[in-house]
Amino acid sequence: MKKIIAVVFSFILAISFVKAVLAANDIAKITLPSDSGYTLIKAKEWIKINLLTFKSSSKASLYNGYSDRRMSEMKYAVLLNDTESAEKSLNRYEIQKERAMRYAERAGNAEVLSGIKKMTISQQRVMTSLQLQLNNAGELQESIVRVQKQIATMTKKVVGNVEGENAAKIIDTQTWVVWSDPNADINGDLPELPAKLEYAPGTGPGGTGSRIYEGGSERVWAPGTSEGGTAETTKGENVLAPGTSGGTSNTVIEGDANQNLNDSSGGQDGQVIQN
Repeated sequence: MKKIIAVVFSFILAISFVKAVLAANDIAKITLPSDSGYTLIKAKEWIKINLLTFKSSSKASLYNGYSDRRMSEMKYAVLLNDTESAEKSLNRYEIQKERAMRYAERAGNAEVLSGIKKMTISQQRVMTSLQLQLNNAGELQESIVRVQKQIATMTKKVVGNVEGENAAKIIDTQTWVVWSDPNADINGDLPELPAKLEYAPGTGPGGTGSRIYEGGSERVWAPGTSEGGTAETTKGENVLAPGTSGGTSNTVIEGDANQNLNDSSGGQDGQVIQN
């Protein structure tokens, strides 16, 4: 009888511990491997994967989510200059990401694999950005590159086994593109830069002038002038800069691309503006 009571009591304690671990969501958001509370994070993840999850597809999704937590830990650790934590999180990322792909391959679930591919691209972008931040971090940078290559290679292999060679080529290209330039999208396109403001020779940004936006959302004046002039601007039309006269200094609004006003000696300031 005493043995039965002891077993029941131990079971109740175990259940209580599991509940406490699973309730520790807030800790996971801020705790790094160098913190004492990180053991609880690892215990929570182990319990969910090994005791509460049974389907391969579900395990794949969980591991994929855990791998992204490791990315958050790495970013925070690098911010704090905690390279030891960053290295440990990177190692856990590699293990969990590989397990996610193995379970996804076993399950053959297209939806789960799609989530893994999408997150892989995002994670490659994060790791390259961290490389650029680290500069002379030495071994950590080398470790990041090694893991990037390993994950990229495995992703291509798993996608090929599940979805075919063509899908493998696509994800391989997308992965390497964002690895090469974290600012690029999966097609290799970079975000459009702000319109370039150029001034006529001999002038500069020292006045109150700036630019005029097509559509009238903002109206400003050529450098060194003010709104006292009468000139109006229209798309593609050359006009006298407000407050000038008799010279050749013009303001060109979205006319010919990159057009400079080379003869502006007779007037005051001119500028070339492109939207």
